[in-house]
Amino acid sequence: MKKTLILIFLIKFCVYAYTQNLIPNYSFEDTATRVTPLFLPEHWGAATNEGWNYFTPHNNMSQQHLDYNVPSNFPGYQVAKTGSAYVGLNVYNLWNVQRNPRREYMQVQLKRTLEFDSTYCFQLYMSFADSMHFASKNMLGVYFSSNAVSGNHTHHLPYTPQLIVSPNNYITNKVNWVKIDMQYKAMGGEKYITIGNFNDTNYIDTAFVPGGGNEFWMEASYYYIDDVWLSHCDSLPDSLTSIQEHRLKQALSVYPNPFVNDIVVESKESQKLVFMLYNSLGQVVALEAQKQDKKYKLSTPQLPKGLYWLRVSDGKREEVFKLIRD
Repeated sequence: MKKTLILIFLIKFCVYAYTQNLIPNYSFEDTATRVTPLFLPEHWGAATNEGWNYFTPHNNMSQQHLDYNVPSNFPGYQVAKTGSAYVGLNVYNLWNVQRNPRREYMQVQLKRTLEFDSTYCFQLYMSFADSMHFASKNMLGVYFSSNAVSGNHTHHLPYTPQLIVSPNNYITNKVNWVKIDMQYKAMGGEKYITIGNFNDTNYIDTAFVPGGGNEFWMEASYYYIDDVWLSHCDSLPDSLTSIQEHRLKQALSVYPNPFVNDIVVESKESQKLVFMLYNSLGQVVALEAQKQDKKYKLSTPQLPKGLYWLRVSDGKREEVFKLIRD
């Protein structure tokens, strides 16, 4: 009997070790107080002297650093895919030729060394930042290596990434998180991943997206990133039972987007919903809600054009929808 229990324990332990996410702090949750925006989340680092951005509610909250808060920050507005924090990565600058060589690379050491000839699934979520003007494709790479790679400079690293994010389609979605799924067959011994744009300055693949901000540095391709996952393919989050199945957003449809005067919120359930509408400054905007069976009609007359965020709550769960007033 004792040997049987030990065998069951070993089997369960091996299954857990086999299926776990190999990315530490995959959703960038870190409760340590952020004194300045130069600090990065636990386990993660920068591969060059050009840092990248960490957006978290756990900063010193001084006025000068509110731009690194969530969900509102200097590149735009986004609610974390998981938890309360996420990161931002500048894929390419287009506003100054002298700054074009600059690259941002985020790097982390895996929990376990990759095994030879094993196939791993890699997944992350991206969202195009509201203020930026240029979406990209075929530019953001994922590089696997046995040792940490680095450069004492701010330019691109001379490595060829094994995975390329979205090689064929520009990621332009500013409202939702876009899921990226890829597979990697390991050479064996890989211990680190580095995420960034490994292309040299002669290669640009961007598309102009209207509706960005007016600052010169917004002439760039910049993305929010959350939920970085690497594991054997049978243990990706979507194949597991998780709390995401019970998220309120899956029960709601919000349309039209862009809207003019009225917003319709349609629910698959019959629960009572409460709404709050915010403008780009985080101010509450007045609206009238009329319930019609499982639909709510939200009237928002005489609103100026721009970005708005609709917070929907059923008393237990809440979701935020990014909307555009046309």
